[in-house]
Amino acid sequence: MRTASTQSSARAAAPVLDCSFEGASLASESPLRNGPAAATILAAGIGAAFLGIIVTCAEAFLPLSKVLTFSKVVGPLSGKTTVTMVVWLGVWAVIHRRWRERHVHCRHVAVATVVLVIVGLLGTFPPVYGFVAEFVRH
Repeated sequence: MRTASTQSSARAAAPVLDCSFEGASLASESPLRNGPAAATILAAGIGAAFLGIIVTCAEAFLPLSKVLTFSKVVGPLSGKTTVTMVVWLGVWAVIHRRWRERHVHCRHVAVATVVLVIVGLLGTFPPVYGFVAEFVRH
């Protein structure tokens, strides 16, 4: 349970950004680094898109579906999700390493992530991957 003294000491420890008298930012202020968070968000979108693409490809190309069968009980879903997780972790590690000390524009990352998630959702939607599979087979 927090007491009044604990709350006041927590408030005192919080960082305060000062502004000059005219309200302009001081030269010592720099934007906070959001690269690691942006890398996580973008990697999630890339992982979602990759899952949609691999599901569609496995339906269109039956040899790939057989290769992705890691467990006979589960079927090709076991390989699709396992490969997707490995790709997602690899992409996240690379982007995180490159962006760990940077400030990234969140709007660009958010738009890219939304587009990638839509690609992933479409790729895992049965009428879409069924249509693609029929198109490829004929």
